[in-house]
Amino acid sequence: MAVGFLLMAGLPSGKASAQTQCPVGTAAGAATCAPDAPQGVDTSTMGYRERVEGLGAFAFNTDTGAVYAYVLQGRNIDAAMFNAMRKCEQPDHAWGVSMRAPTEPDANCAPVASWRNACSAVASGQVDGVTRYFSTPARNARSARADAISQCQANGGSDCAMAHDAVCTSRSTRVTRY
Repeated sequence: MAVGFLLMAGLPSGKASAQTQCPVGTAAGAATCAPDAPQGVDTSTMGYRERVEGLGAFAFNTDTGAVYAYVLQGRNIDAAMFNAMRKCEQPDHAWGVSMRAPTEPDANCAPVASWRNACSAVASGQVDGVTRYFSTPARNARSARADAISQCQANGGSDCAMAHDAVCTSRSTRVTRY
């Protein structure tokens, strides 16, 4: 009984907060619940937080052999590959500056690989007289480089070398306002 009074004496008075912002099927007060907003705070304009994937893709120019990477945060891995292909088609276009799409794609491009929440690098080598590109997602940049070279050699590639250095992506939280 005395222990109970000591515990209650240590609590701040009048500042109890509930945890009722819970996922469906979770009891209030569980560890996965968020605390309620303080009184007087309008939550209708705060927006919401969501976890998004770190996405990336490589595309290469079949005429020159140049490799282009594109990374973004979101959920659609196809968007990463689409943008890598566009970057390959118009490497000199100011994508961040100009809102207009390129008018004339002037390159023949092909996809290499796409990944999410990992690192990836591209190695190239001659396999039966044809230049091939190899890429495998890995936990870190060093492993991505080593895995790409190993994959090239395992597939019979001669003179395997890095065609594009490792690029890493990771999950993040973004806030979307209403």
